[in-house]
Amino acid sequence: MRPLKYIVSKNEMISPTVALLTLKPVSANARLRFAAGQYVSLGFVRNGRPTPMRCFSIVNSPGEKALQVAVRVRGDFTATAAEMAPGSPATVLGPFGEFVFNGSARQLVLIAGGIGVTPFISMIRHAAAIKWPGEIVLLYGNQNQADMPFANELDAWSRAGRVRVVYAISGGGKEPVPGRATVSGRISEQLLAPEVQANTVYYVCGPAGFMSSAMTQLRNLGVPNERVMSESFGQSKGGSGVQAAVYGLTAVMIMAGTGYFALKHFIESGSTVSPTPSAAEPLTPRGSTSNTPATTPYQAPQTSVS
Repeated sequence: MRPLKYIVSKNEMISPTVALLTLKPVSANARLRFAAGQYVSLGFVRNGRPTPMRCFSIVNSPGEKALQVAVRVRGDFTATAAEMAPGSPATVLGPFGEFVFNGSARQLVLIAGGIGVTPFISMIRHAAAIKWPGEIVLLYGNQNQADMPFANELDAWSRAGRVRVVYAISGGGKEPVPGRATVSGRISEQLLAPEVQANTVYYVCGPAGFMSSAMTQLRNLGVPNERVMSESFGQSKGGSGVQAAVYGLTAVMIMAGTGYFALKHFIESGSTVSPTPSAAEPLTPRGSTSNTPATTPYQAPQTSVS
């Protein structure tokens, strides 16, 4: 798997701590093909040298030509990503992951913690693009309403009838927002119980603690494991041998891609400095490769979406 060349076409802050990067392929024939819910490994060039590759969920619908990722600005790499100006080169490796949209279910219940909402944005846009007839429910946990990535877009999709959203606010900023269903506190069994139905598939994505709590609540409510899909920002120590093998293979592919890009950049630039970063951040692969069905670009709701 060789990295694809992209350039940054737009970089905007969509919340106080989250940047949305829109990338376009350098060559139309090199456009990434993926399934809604998958992720990529992404790298840039900083001070004339390639950065480490890091994993980010894809935000956009598979039918779109551009590629979007959302980055929570936390640490050196994410700060660098958030500062990439339009025209900056980017390297994309992937797609990875089996945490993908399931159109055979009657209902999807998406359970997101903070920036874990990103793969769900792709799924919601994709469902709208293919006019999927099922119901989508998003339970979206955040610390406060001032820093909820994609809240305006989700509100617009909700008004358009594409998704039913419930925001669970555990910290400050709990004041009611007109037209927005909001509950105080964390996502709980009480909030999940009405969504436990036959022929429903549950997706859980977020930080490790959030994931553990949500998975326990679903088990307590009698939801079978085979109807629950999960993806976290780091693999837990309790993962199965198969999961460990999949994540390990993904890591090897990402590191191989990073090495390929670094060597290529080194040769093309004529640099006399070692292309290997001296302080690479750890990789956190989250899945395996998956085939991608053909899709149609999504149509956004008529209401304003930021």
